[in-house]
Amino acid sequence: MERKNPYVIGQRVGNGSYGSLFLVHNKHTRLKAVIKIISLDEFETSGMSASVMREISLLKKLDHPHIVRLLDVQMLREDKVHKIGLIFEFMPSDLSKYVRDKLLDTHAIKKILFQVISALEYCHSLGIVHRDIKPENVLVDSKGNAKLADFGVSVSMAVPRRQYTLHAGTAIYNAPEATYMANNYSCVCDMWSVGCMFYEMLTGKKLFKRYIRRPQLFAIFERLGYPENPSDNPRLLVEIRSNIPRPEEYKKLPVYDPQRVVEMDGPPIERLALDLLTRMLSFSPTDRITAREALGHDYFWGHPSDN
Repeated sequence: MERKNPYVIGQRVGNGSYGSLFLVHNKHTRLKAVIKIISLDEFETSGMSASVMREISLLKKLDHPHIVRLLDVQMLREDKVHKIGLIFEFMPSDLSKYVRDKLLDTHAIKKILFQVISALEYCHSLGIVHRDIKPENVLVDSKGNAKLADFGVSVSMAVPRRQYTLHAGTAIYNAPEATYMANNYSCVCDMWSVGCMFYEMLTGKKLFKRYIRRPQLFAIFERLGYPENPSDNPRLLVEIRSNIPRPEEYKKLPVYDPQRVVEMDGPPIERLALDLLTRMLSFSPTDRITAREALGHDYFWGHPSDN
């Protein structure tokens, strides 16, 4: 017997990976929620249905106070088009709106950042890489608590794959190795993205430009310098030098240094915040701070006078 859909769909509120987001309410319980509607017919032809199933599988596995909850899954049919609806708990805002409206003081930044990293530490302990960390995917409730959302391009490192998809996340938040090395993902890719987001929370500005007609890596090198030390990430440097046009253009840039995030005309960044940020932006994945290490950083636990 087909299960009746108890949800009434309201206004569109945005887009997620592979689908549109709408407000809904349960007509029996009046519970407010959000539904992500995905066209399965379109996904079958584009080969993306496996991604949808993977997202559902991951979300059913995850149980953490700072990860948005999947409440229900509904099969939908509209104008002879088969669709699937993922129903999530309702969260009234996201971090991008807080950044845009300058609603973040030091306490709020620490609180949200810690909650996001705690969610990632949990995911990473299960071998799950989110791959699309950005302010739009951090939902915020009325009390300023954060929950990580949109696992549409996430992968489980426990599932053998010959190669991961390149450019899976959002370009300006992607780690260098996620851009050029499809078979070299690791959990610390997420920590680079957290670093980009952290900078945005601290300054109200995006860390990197979005390039269309030149490699996105140039935005990183232009801002932070060119990594000439082979120990920085030798395999990635080989990939870069064999793939980018006019590599001599890059060598004219200063040597890579995450401390370059500090702008002469920008807002000051506290000492401990800067230390955590630069460790997130290490070019070498092996040197980059992990989620577990970040949770113990003095930025969260040090005395205010230490900043």
